Amino acid sequence: MIKERRAKLTRKIILILALLIFFCIIFNSYVLSGEKIKISGIEIQGNRNIPKEEIIKILDLPEEIDEDIVRSGLQRLLNTGYFSNIDASMKVDGSKYILVISVSEAPVFKEIKVVGNKDIDTAEIVNLISLKSGTTINLITLNQDLGKIAELYKSRGYIGANFQVNITEDGIIVININEGPTVSGFIFKGNTVIKSEDLDKELEKYRGKTLNTNLLKDMALNIQEFYNKKGYPACVILNAYSDTNGVVTFEIGEGKIAKIVIDGNKKTKDYVILREMETKAGDVLNTTKIQKDLQKIFNLGYFSDVNADIKSAETPGEIILTVRVVEQLTGQANGGIAYSTAEGFSIILGIKDSNLLGTGRDLGLYLNIGVTARDITLNYTEPYAFGTTGTLSTYLVWRKADNTDIIENTSINYSEDRKTLELTLTKPIDINLKGTIGFSYNDITYQAKEDVTLPEMIKSGISSALVLGVAKDTRDVILNPMKGDYYSLNIKQGGGIFGGDFNFTRLNIDLRWYFPTSDKDTLALNCTLGLGFGELPYIEKFSVGGVNSVRGLPENWKKSDYLELISLEYRNKIQDNVFGVIFLDLGNGWKSGETINLTDLYTGIGLGLRIMVPPMGLLRLDYGWGSYDWQGRFYFSVGQKF
Repeated sequence: MIKERRAKLTRKIILILALLIFFCIIFNSYVLSGEKIKISGIEIQGNRNIPKEEIIKILDLPEEIDEDIVRSGLQRLLNTGYFSNIDASMKVDGSKYILVISVSEAPVFKEIKVVGNKDIDTAEIVNLISLKSGTTINLITLNQDLGKIAELYKSRGYIGANFQVNITEDGIIVININEGPTVSGFIFKGNTVIKSEDLDKELEKYRGKTLNTNLLKDMALNIQEFYNKKGYPACVILNAYSDTNGVVTFEIGEGKIAKIVIDGNKKTKDYVILREMETKAGDVLNTTKIQKDLQKIFNLGYFSDVNADIKSAETPGEIILTVRVVEQLTGQANGGIAYSTAEGFSIILGIKDSNLLGTGRDLGLYLNIGVTARDITLNYTEPYAFGTTGTLSTYLVWRKADNTDIIENTSINYSEDRKTLELTLTKPIDINLKGTIGFSYNDITYQAKEDVTLPEMIKSGISSALVLGVAKDTRDVILNPMKGDYYSLNIKQGGGIFGGDFNFTRLNIDLRWYFPTSDKDTLALNCTLGLGFGELPYIEKFSVGGVNSVRGLPENWKKSDYLELISLEYRNKIQDNVFGVIFLDLGNGWKSGETINLTDLYTGIGLGLRIMVPPMGLLRLDYGWGSYDWQGRFYFSVGQKF
């Protein structure tokens, strides 16, 4: 009996299991096949805060459903954003089908915690979260808010930033932000004129900061500004990038000059301009060097304006430098009547070109026929002589003149017959420093007039001398400087092995300073000291008084072996090429054997006008009063006094 009962029970269990398997197969077959089934109800499981009715309403399912209809309903439920997970299953109750929906609700929002952020303030990040405390967290809304945070970091250049989000069961949203690597070091490529150590030191302040595109731009700009301060304005950063360890690499284009173009020169040869430039193709553009180059080109006297500009070359980081010039007249053939303070009126015929055939050579030939003087002058200058940077100058004069000089308060009238040859080679020693070696030859015959015996110092004969000199010149514009200074020392040694009738040593020290007081005004100061030893030829003696000495005193008023001369001028630019001058001259000279008193000086004061007239140069007109007799005297010459 017991065995039969167990057997019957076993058969019932197997039957029940078989029926369950059958119903499952039937249901699964139905769902997979897409055939509709009529449900008797919907059962909601797992909801805590959202009512069952609300969930069923959102599902919006009909009585007859299939797989697609259920999937659409579940999607509508997910789209609300309040559920992190949703499952659906079918429960069979006899002949009834119950659809079971299991949901996992997001918790009720409590607060936001932000960790890992360094550069962007926590409050700014939290303000982007729109969830309200006490409400169920909406995952869709949260995802949108997280997108705003990502966009915030992107807008600030934190392209390497990322974050993770965790939601606790009690409604705390934890946002863990990794803003990206911090700057740990630098690598520089392409730099030649500035050392990597100096660039590294300049960017030291960025170490430890979080990398972002804005920071990269700041560092790149800092490098460019550093180059600019060092005189390299064409520097560009070709590329900047970092590795995962925060080491930033900068590829630098320093502004290498691919080519130099000369523009505006119709007469002047390109090489005449290019040879004045220290800047060469292949160099990195340097502001200081190019300004000096432009000043040297302007000081040639061939151009009324010189400037430069740059543009990018085909190769990134390289430039094309264009030097633009405006040529002015350098040649003249003239004839006319001239007036000189020293010689009065005269007829002048001459030809001159300081830029002969555009080669930079200087050639001049003059014939001067005056009331008291007649002379022929030939000068020739060969720049870059013998293929070097040296300048060779030749000066020839034949002169006949009737002169009147004041010697020991007595006017002496005499005639002069002079033949002069001067050869000078000038060569740069260093920047702004030049050395000179030359030869000077004078064959002079003096003859008294009106049966007057000439003083002993006016002595005929031949003087032959070696000339040595050195000069430092930092003036901005040689013809009419506004700033800078000039120092020169010249020694002339005559006689002895050099021949001639006079054994002498002549030393001349010339010191000049120029101080701009405004854009239009300049204060200029000149101190000159002259020392003569031995038997100085009359032509080599120092002169006191006249256009190039103490203005206000008579021309060549005093001849001496020793000289002290101080001149102070205040120069004002009235308009382009016209300048007004107020001057004060102090000076005196002493003969060999006289007691020298450096405070016993004659004074000259006056007013002047300077007019720039190309190609003649700067015309100088001065009117001065001197302490000798305080009579006004007019002076005319070409070029500044100093």
